[in-house]
This record gives sequence, C-alpha cells and structure tokens, in this order.
Amino acid sequence: MNTHSPKVKIFLLALVVFCMLILSACVETSKAIISTLMPPTTNPTTIPTANPTALPTETSLPTLAPTSTVTQTAQPIPSKTRPCTLTVTQDVVIYNRPSLNAEIFSTLSPDYPVHPSGRIEGGWWGFDPGIAQAANIGVFRLRWIKEGHGVILDGNCDQVQVYEPVPPGVCFTMPMEETEVYAEPDENADIITIMNVMDYAAVVGTNGQDWALLDLGVGNLDINAQGWVQISTLNLNGECDQLPIVK
Repeated sequence: MNTHSPKVKIFLLALVVFCMLILSACVETSKAIISTLMPPTTNPTTIPTANPTALPTETSLPTLAPTSTVTQTAQPIPSKTRPCTLTVTQDVVIYNRPSLNAEIFSTLSPDYPVHPSGRIEGGWWGFDPGIAQAANIGVFRLRWIKEGHGVILDGNCDQVQVYEPVPPGVCFTMPMEETEVYAEPDENADIITIMNVMDYAAVVGTNGQDWALLDLGVGNLDINAQGWVQISTLNLNGECDQLPIVK
C-alpha cells in the first residue's frame, strides 16, 4: 500500500478524526456514568470550635464557728413603764386626809401593795381603798399614806396626778354638776365663777336659810374670794355637821 498516495493520506486523516470523535464521546459518556453513580463531593463545612468557657473555680466557703446558744433571761421591766406601786416593809398608818392630824382610816401591812392615783406635795400618796363612796369624787375618794421610813415606791409614780391640799377639819363641797357661785346669797347677784365636777372649795358656813358661803381660796379653784352657792347644790365631805351661821 502506497502511503504516499493522496487518497491514502485523506483516508488516514479521516480515520484519525473518527477515532478522536469516538474517544471523546467515550470520555463524556464515562463522566456521565460516574457522576450518576457517585454524588458530587462537597467541601466539608468547617464548624467553628467553641472556645471552652472557663468554669469558675469553686471557692471554698469560710467555715463559720458555731454560735453558742444564748439563754434569754427575762429582763425586768423598766420601772417607768410599770404602774406606780406603793409597798411597805412594816405596818404603816393610812389617813382619811393627807395630814398626820387627820382621822386614821386603817393600817397598811407589807402583804398588801396599793397603786396611788393621787399625790400632794409634802410626800403624801393617795389611793382608792375600794370601798363604797357614792358621793365622794376626785381627791375625796382617796386615802393617804405619808412617804417615809418603810414606804417603797416603784413604777411611773411621777405620772400620778397632783392634787391641791385638803387639810383636816375642813368641810368641803364637791359639786356633782356645774354650780354658779354668787357674790351675794341671791340669784340676781353677780356670778363670781362656775364650779365644775371635780372642783372643790371649803364651806365656811350658811346664812341659816338656803345659802352656803364658800372660801374659794381653799381647794383647787385658786380664787382669793368668798362666794355663795345654794345649799341644794352642796355635796359635802369632812366635818360639816356643825357649820356656823354667817352673814
């Protein structure tokens, strides 16, 4: 075979081209088959690695020393918060009025504390004896003990009400309602003052009829004068049986 013949050259060239086409087709077919059988390879996603958070180091707690149990002891109530109480270490005389010259009422023994509800300057402490006294009010309900040897006071005694003196041997009136005190034994006379419940004044005498004369300076009115009240308004305490006749 003459390879130098033009026909032969053309044939060989065509054969080469044909083979190349066949080879190219085979390669593409192979790729298609491979891509069908094997999924495409994907680049793995890089998952960020979290930096480990440092956990707090356990701190050792301080050891508490055991607290000793404190036994609570009842504390005495401060004296100023307790009611005023009067006790005695020996028998002490009780008087009807705050005076050593007054009539004796009874005797207080160490077994019977009392609670003063009134006091008068000079160390006299008055308490209600708890007996029937329908007509007596205020200071006249009290019976009196002189402060001194054997007498013990405790509590808020500085809060006890202070009364004006009620001397022994004096007749007092303590009206049960508002009472006008006149300058003369006449309802048309000038009114000096009006006595209220809990007020008291000394009775000097009567006019022998319907009027009684009062000394307004003896008692708790603190008025330096005398005045007249109707006898029907009197509520008496003390030595009042033999009142003199006065004009």
